[in-house]
Amino acid sequence: MTRSRRDDKISFFSKSKEPVDFLILITVLILLATGIIMVLSASSPTSMSETGNSYGYVYRQAFCAAIRTCGNGSLIKGRL
Repeated sequence: MTRSRRDDKISFFSKSKEPVDFLILITVLILLATGIIMVLSASSPTSMSETGNSYGYVYRQAFCAAIRTCGNGSLIKGRL
């Protein structure tokens, strides 16, 4: 019985034998939080004058950061 390439790949949701690299994960989360705070402090007045909501840019930045972080399985799984 031959194995296909699909069998060789480890799915993001499957249990991997490789441990999660918590040092990289924590570093990325701290940098993301710092970046979101910087976006808030820099764009709050502009967003308030344009949309009436001072958190408009922050919501968009946080959403994109969450998608990028969760979508990058190699970072979360510790494979750089």
